[in-house]
Amino acid sequence: MTKEKLLELLKAEALPIDEKTLLKKLDSLNAEMAGDREVSPAQKLSKYNLETMLELKNKAFGKSLTNEAEFIDDTDIQMLKSAIDSYMDRYAEGQKELKIFIRIIAVYLTFIAKKPLHPESMFYADGKTIYRNGNVVCPLRVHELTKPGSLCRFCVCIS
Repeated sequence: MTKEKLLELLKAEALPIDEKTLLKKLDSLNAEMAGDREVSPAQKLSKYNLETMLELKNKAFGKSLTNEAEFIDDTDIQMLKSAIDSYMDRYAEGQKELKIFIRIIAVYLTFIAKKPLHPESMFYADGKTIYRNGNVVCPLRVHELTKPGSLCRFCVCIS
């Protein structure tokens, strides 16, 4: 399917997600993160996900998509959705709305926005994710690719 068709499907799936509620959650999270104290990876990820959903909901069709005629294999989309479902069943069991939210975001980030599945500054142990020569380099990706159920194989980051 084309990027434009996929965006149309994702926007339809995200339609029940209230934009005012997203903005309220984002404002609350920004207030929590303000100040000098250290921001947790969970807070960074939550903020990234909220901002991504707002971006998706406000993304226009047509000229706003670079190369909107680009074909995306339905099998690749389904593989990512299945991996997200498995991941969410493992780490957020019973949270159906969260699973749908994350699945929409992951598909959007991977195939439409072509952005990492996590914020660039999320990790510290092996260094931060950075941009180098137009690519997003994630220092953890090389370690995570070998783990069963890892979502890194779908991420646009390179090792």
